[in-house]
Amino acid sequence: MNTLTKRSLCYGAALATVVCTGIASASALGGVFSTDRFGYTGTVTRYDTEADARNAVNATEVVAIEDDGTPDNAHEHRDASFSFVNNASDYGTDQNILMGSWWYTTNTLGQGPGWGNHHGNTGIGFMQLYDADGSTDSSISMDFSNFDGTHWTEFTLSAQGTNATAADDYARFSVYGNVGDGGTYLDYNLNITATGLEGVQTGNIIEANNHPTGVNGTFTGLFMASGGANDGFYAIELAFDTQNWAYDNRNDLTSTYDNFFDSQFVAVHPVPEPTTLSLLGLGLAGMAIRRRRQKA
Repeated sequence: MNTLTKRSLCYGAALATVVCTGIASASALGGVFSTDRFGYTGTVTRYDTEADARNAVNATEVVAIEDDGTPDNAHEHRDASFSFVNNASDYGTDQNILMGSWWYTTNTLGQGPGWGNHHGNTGIGFMQLYDADGSTDSSISMDFSNFDGTHWTEFTLSAQGTNATAADDYARFSVYGNVGDGGTYLDYNLNITATGLEGVQTGNIIEANNHPTGVNGTFTGLFMASGGANDGFYAIELAFDTQNWAYDNRNDLTSTYDNFFDSQFVAVHPVPEPTTLSLLGLGLAGMAIRRRRQKA
């Protein structure tokens, strides 16, 4: 994929902060939220009918997604993988990926990706919204905030959608295990803010490539399992944190994916009007923004 090249509009120590923060004050046109750094816990509540699920009545079971202290796939704290792209074609084509990072492993016996991974791989609470082309999004926005004088330190992603299916979008949610966990996200709502970033602005692009140090966020959705013994409607409530098995073991990862993937956060803003630039007496020059690799 070609390197994304944009014009740099920020020059001079005295003017850089004024011009850059002015550009960033306008809402982003698109961007990238890509990281494997976060994990999640939560609950999933089972209902027999969609009406019961939407009205939160007559629940038949509540399953906890948490670490219960046993080294197996049951009730583990989960690792997450994000790779959301929106209106930023140089980085991908509106991907919309949220799933468990199943491929990481520390196994040395050659069994392949994900072997022995009880946190990102299948098990209670494993999820796969996937999508891959953004077609299930009904609303999505992302942008940086909290400029500390040097860096933009926070990045917020908000995404809502409907009807992510197993057939078209590889949708899954493992309530009990990885058997019969295909189905449809009838609706979903993701709101997440990554903190501790080092976002730098070049022209109308802000980009951070460091791993975030904190997070606040939730994912809620209504998942309809179909075609198996676990058929039903599941109200999902997840909360994100920075507890992450793969990151903690990043120096010992093996197999095909023996490196912990880079994090990347990008916001694409409208280009300022030429009249604004002339009033500030700024010149234009080309500057390349380094692409970080995307997850397979």
